[in-house]
Amino acid sequence: MKRYFFFILSILFFCFPKLVFASDGVVQINETVYEIFDEAVEASKSFDTITLLADLDLRNQSFVVYNFPDHVTLDLAGHKIITKNMGAIYTGIYLTIRNGIFETDGSYALFIGDNEDTDQVLLENVKSIGGINVFNATNVTLKDVSAVGHNYYAVWADEHAQIKIVSGDYSTRGNYVLGISTEESSYIHIEGGNFKTTNGNLVLGGDYQKPVITGGSFDTNPSEYIGANARVKQDEDGNYLVGYETSVKYPALENNMTFGIPEADETTNILMNSLKHLNLQNKNLSLQFLVKDTETTKELEKKMEQAIDANYENLKILSLLDVSAQVLDDDTKSVITTLTQLDNKIKFQMFIPEQDKEEGNLTYFVLKRQGDQIIVLDSILSPDAKSLTFESDQFATYALVSASLRKEELKPSENESQEEDLEVENPKTVDSISNILRTLGISLSLFCLSLYYVIKKMSF
Repeated sequence: MKRYFFFILSILFFCFPKLVFASDGVVQINETVYEIFDEAVEASKSFDTITLLADLDLRNQSFVVYNFPDHVTLDLAGHKIITKNMGAIYTGIYLTIRNGIFETDGSYALFIGDNEDTDQVLLENVKSIGGINVFNATNVTLKDVSAVGHNYYAVWADEHAQIKIVSGDYSTRGNYVLGISTEESSYIHIEGGNFKTTNGNLVLGGDYQKPVITGGSFDTNPSEYIGANARVKQDEDGNYLVGYETSVKYPALENNMTFGIPEADETTNILMNSLKHLNLQNKNLSLQFLVKDTETTKELEKKMEQAIDANYENLKILSLLDVSAQVLDDDTKSVITTLTQLDNKIKFQMFIPEQDKEEGNLTYFVLKRQGDQIIVLDSILSPDAKSLTFESDQFATYALVSASLRKEELKPSENESQEEDLEVENPKTVDSISNILRTLGISLSLFCLSLYYVIKKMSF
């Protein structure tokens, strides 16, 4: 019986060695499970996700190039890939590697790029115990990566390597945290992350290329490498912080004669505070206000008439404007977000058209459209009667309307009131005095006659 068992085991060993003694771990693509990592890579197709189900120990191989199809994701799912130096190399177009650990006893735990075309690679939530080496690969992004260089660099940009570091932690046991080849086509652009040096050595110098730094935190002064318009300042702990100072611009309102936002330090502070929750550090930003004419409707006009004081009539919409604020990335000229709600109120202006000011006897109102509601805002007419100023903590749709006081509600003029008062207090005329004297004479005669009869009666 034992002879048969060993005989069957020997056949399995020679015919299916990897199946029986698979040391590469277990991986999965969709519902299919592979016991050999190489076979999973070969079987993968565009837009597949290759998920590790266990740690992979690849220290028994040397210089294996894994060329992934386009748009493939290698998800380590919290597991580890262990290699010796130059044991595994990863290439592909739109390749994503995420959620795990690469470890080596050699210089580099993770190699990206080879002679094959490699472009648009994202390393995300990856820990590299040993440096990251990029060769002949463009648009390689490191996001939330932790890399510790062993003998050399945490990140090395070899020939024709283009790397962008967005965030993460980078340090080395060697001499320099970053190194770039002498080729002009190689570069490292740092937008964020934390960098800890050994003996203050951040970048390999000499004839080697230098990085461009526009963001991040450094334990040594990186001023030599900062990009245009970036700033360097030290925090309380002595770290050097690189970033941009957010600016506020008013390009859309400079020549706008219908709507305005008065520039003031208080306004700027409120706008900046309203951007804090967006987490836009280390970007060159600007805030641009846009004013767009909006068409009215009969229904909207009716709501506006109902909103203003009932004592007014002949409502006329002078301007109906949709006001918005866009947060722009000045480097890419792209819109990051649209700002709607502010932390506090700022001042706005709406300008009265010249032709409407000439009509006279008008009252002006500022209305805000909020959903289906129309809200009348408190506003102040400027001394020159050219504009109304109001406060709001929103960018929204605002209307400037005029209306006239209803005729039945018109009050007497000041002159008419004075005339009425004069009529009440006018001195008595001659006719009025004659009538009074005549009345007094009749009353006196009647009194004397009555007195005569009383005396006569008493004498008898």
